[in-house]
Amino acid sequence: MIKTIRIQNFRSLQDVTLDLQDVNLLIGPNNSGKSNLLKAFVFLGKFFMGDIYPENELLKRYFYLNTFPEKSGNTLSFTFLNADEIYKFELQGITDNRNFAFRQINGFLRKEYVTEDIVNIDLDNVKYLTKVFSNFVIAINGGHAFKKFFKNPLISSIASEKEKAVTIWFDKNDGKLSSITTSIEPIDYSGSFGGFPTLSTVLDKAGIYSVNISNLKQPYPTLEEDYSVKSDASNLVAFLDNMRDNKPQIMSAINSHLKDCIKEFESISFEKVKLPKDHNLRKIHGDKTFKRLGVQDKFGQTYWADELSDGTLYFLALLAIIHQPDPPKLLMVEEPENGIHPRRIKEIIDYFFTIADEKGIQVILTTHSTMVIDQFKDLPESVFVFDKKDQSTQIRNLLTDIIAEDKQKSKELNLPELDLSGSLGDHWAAGLIGGVPR
Repeated sequence: MIKTIRIQNFRSLQDVTLDLQDVNLLIGPNNSGKSNLLKAFVFLGKFFMGDIYPENELLKRYFYLNTFPEKSGNTLSFTFLNADEIYKFELQGITDNRNFAFRQINGFLRKEYVTEDIVNIDLDNVKYLTKVFSNFVIAINGGHAFKKFFKNPLISSIASEKEKAVTIWFDKNDGKLSSITTSIEPIDYSGSFGGFPTLSTVLDKAGIYSVNISNLKQPYPTLEEDYSVKSDASNLVAFLDNMRDNKPQIMSAINSHLKDCIKEFESISFEKVKLPKDHNLRKIHGDKTFKRLGVQDKFGQTYWADELSDGTLYFLALLAIIHQPDPPKLLMVEEPENGIHPRRIKEIIDYFFTIADEKGIQVILTTHSTMVIDQFKDLPESVFVFDKKDQSTQIRNLLTDIIAEDKQKSKELNLPELDLSGSLGDHWAAGLIGGVPR
């Protein structure tokens, strides 16, 4: 789980720190920076999977490189918690023509153990990267070099040589990249290093889900490669059909959870659908086999997707997302209230807490719904209020930054404390806790 995240100079997030919980709620007006926080996680997930290259326009867009003054830098800093151990990662961007520097810090603070790896990657000079450790070579081009960098057994080597730490430095030297420091120093090492999840494990599959209910009501082509759910869940039919045919244990779990959540339904059904050649879906997907989605009740009656409530379809999409063969450890969902009947909202939010508890999935939600906010009335530590000032996002925690500060000021001035005993959503809509349009 991500315990603390600090981000500097990422889009509108100039310098923000959040102490995250198992389930977190982001509230604030449009364009206040909520989506930018989610995109920061997506950026690092792509980075660790080698999908972002130093020369890539995505990198420039994420970091706003073109707006940097010469020699200035941006830093993303993440802190991850596993039991009582902390893993800290920093990614620093430095603009100097095409040079881009990356920095990683692994800090096991309880053990006072630190390893620093710095690599300057220049497209013309990356071929000069040389071996500086017995089994550590990154002489590969561009972003793939960094993909190799993180997947190389450097960390496992440290784990097996428990009395040693390694510091490796690369720097520009007469147009070449070379090692200027390679040191091995004794450390006091104890405990299991291998039990700590890597950043790639935490951030792999990290994506922002924004379920489009209208898409779920349409037929969809069944494709063999659909083993993951798209960000808008538009391929829900194909995914569930594949799970039924190729991963029956997963399909069984989805049906079981469906019955737990919506008592009248027993199982998911499919039906082939013939579409005319001039149908829009046929134009997009070609000559494929199309199916539609349905659910069967305990009396054997099947209700097809266009007959189901939006809340039921949303549940199905959520079940599919968390039951993927390789589900995300970080689940980010924008505006889960969209298209959902107000009476279903509590069930949906409750289910986010259930999956966080049972599956160890950390959840981050954004919302503009007072009813969603009301579900967090007793969890002010999980609510983060976003505002924007001078194009910079400001984030305050409802408990530590708003309620606690109000209590202190009220005590100093001998005034009544902020009363949030009613509807938290109504207090937010009225502007009493911030996070509303100015």
